[in-house]
Amino acid sequence: MQRSLNSGYVISSLVMAIGITSPLTFAKIGWAQTIDQSTQPNRVLYYAWQAQTAWLPPELPNAELPDAELPNFESSKLASEIPELEMAETTPDLAAAVAGSNTGSNTGSSGDFADNLAAPIGSTPSSAALSIPNLNPTVVSPLDALGSATHPLLPTRPAAIVQNLPPEEVDFSDEMEPVESEAETAAEPEPLLLDGVAPSDTGQTIADIEVRFLDENGEIEEGHTRPSVYLREFDLEPGTAYDEVEAQHGLDRISRMPIIRLADVVLEPAADPSQVTMVVLVRERRTPLIIGLESVSPSPSALEGPFQQNPVLGRGPNQTTGLSAVGSVQFLNLGGNDQSLAIQLEGGETAFNTELSFVDPWIGNDPTGIAFNLFNQRSVQRVFAEGNRDVDLPNKNTPWVHRFGGGIQVSRPVAEDWGLAVGINYQQVSIHNSAFETERFDRDELGERLIVSDDDFDDLLTVQFSGDFNQIDYLESAIMPAPLFDLPPEPIAGPRFRFGVDQAIPIGDASIAFTRFSANYLHYLPLDLFGFTEGPRTLVLNAQTGAMFGDIPPYEAFGIDAGPLDSYANSGLASGSRFALAVAEYRFPIANFRLIRRDVELGGVLFSGFASTLGSADEVIGDPSVSRQKPEDGLIGGVGLRARTAFGLFRVEVSINNDGNAQLVITGGGKF
Repeated sequence: MQRSLNSGYVISSLVMAIGITSPLTFAKIGWAQTIDQSTQPNRVLYYAWQAQTAWLPPELPNAELPDAELPNFESSKLASEIPELEMAETTPDLAAAVAGSNTGSNTGSSGDFADNLAAPIGSTPSSAALSIPNLNPTVVSPLDALGSATHPLLPTRPAAIVQNLPPEEVDFSDEMEPVESEAETAAEPEPLLLDGVAPSDTGQTIADIEVRFLDENGEIEEGHTRPSVYLREFDLEPGTAYDEVEAQHGLDRISRMPIIRLADVVLEPAADPSQVTMVVLVRERRTPLIIGLESVSPSPSALEGPFQQNPVLGRGPNQTTGLSAVGSVQFLNLGGNDQSLAIQLEGGETAFNTELSFVDPWIGNDPTGIAFNLFNQRSVQRVFAEGNRDVDLPNKNTPWVHRFGGGIQVSRPVAEDWGLAVGINYQQVSIHNSAFETERFDRDELGERLIVSDDDFDDLLTVQFSGDFNQIDYLESAIMPAPLFDLPPEPIAGPRFRFGVDQAIPIGDASIAFTRFSANYLHYLPLDLFGFTEGPRTLVLNAQTGAMFGDIPPYEAFGIDAGPLDSYANSGLASGSRFALAVAEYRFPIANFRLIRRDVELGGVLFSGFASTLGSADEVIGDPSVSRQKPEDGLIGGVGLRARTAFGLFRVEVSINNDGNAQLVITGGGKF
């Protein structure tokens, strides 16, 4: 069948080179279709096809132009073996050249191509070359021009199989952008690096302060937070002189916000040369929902609860180490105001704890924050467990402490690294023989008191005051957290000091009154002793102490085998009205690898610690440690592994105490 130029479809050339090298025949076929400029202007498609097959027709149909038809690959066995298609866009000059419009520099005429096309398979076609006028002075053969993926005029296109279609049915939707030149590539701006370091002083006045939200590629996007939430963290405003120190302080505060991944400050020229525009760049979390494997309660905290961060001896009341799992679901940035709501759960053989908490770090335009919580804790506390003598309830079950209560606190930063909080808490405390039994007990099998009241429960009302001085430097992990999970940064250097003062106000039948002081000093020191791969090498030093005066309920006493010494083996240590503790730990990298398509940073730890009740175990109501014959001081040492994964931090350690007893402990989250 013959197609005319007026119909918009012309076969310009068909070129074939065949070589017989074995029983298999290698064929390289190229052809070009010129599309009428009235329908597809300035476009020429080139199809290049390479295949190896054990069968080819003995002779192609008559290819005399312009009456020839393209081979019908739709019904051919050969069509199923087409491996790839390469396409390119060009100009009318190239179209004319392929159609036979070449001049002078060609070694053969366009008629030679038609003669060669009609030659039988196996014969040697005459050589021909194609000169591309006004585009490229290089002389190339038609097959090279059609088949080359690296030719400057033929950028690589996605592979596809194109049938013999009329021009109106040809699909150009899968075309790629033209290959950029080296000059164009070099001119592209590099990705913006958010290093968290404020620019140096320039002596210029701030004309305006803007907030820009960036995506993972550094492109500007719409943020999830009101810009004023970030601007209020800076003590700078338009009309004041730019100050590097103040800018860095505001940047540090923003970087600590839970909704932030990365943040930075840049200066841009303003209309007035004596002024600059300060731009705050933020990259927020992709989702406001976070799932974690450790407590998300902020510090300082003046709230009671199983997941609150006590100044000393870890979180919450000192419960026993058993097989359990901790999880939290945190909803960040409620209403775009940096408010958060958290639900935290723990379940296991010795604990069933729940807590709901809400935090608003600002009240209106004032940096005073407010928080409240409700909790229900049911656990076996260390004070009533373990020891060289087993003391249970009268029914021979282990005592479970049930606490139900809540509190409210206000907090405020008082200096760049200082934060203070004050709160009031109420809880009802009772003793049961399991997590879900309703029967209550006030004494153990020896007749010793488990609670202060003669009723079934104690009412405990406390006013608490706490402070947190934090100058720790953190290292963001290169591991990408799993969707919805959070991976806290690694502390590598700097000090932290926390303290607390609690006052119990007498209420109810128990009428409990006590005063409690506690203090905790922690320091991370970079120390390159040894390691087996890239990563931080850190010496961690920790010292804690505390004292109570007045009525000391057993469930409120200091349990010294908690916190950093929670792996003290077997018999545990006593609880008292006073204590002192010191721990040293060295952390070093071991290996970085991938496991189940996730990155893992594996590190090792060496640790040692000492703790003592300072002879105060007999000052606790009911003498729980004395009746259970627990030692009042102890020394431990051990080794362990720390694995930072896309799902959080996990720790496995083996310790041995001064009595020679060993214990294996597996935990999630940080130790200090």
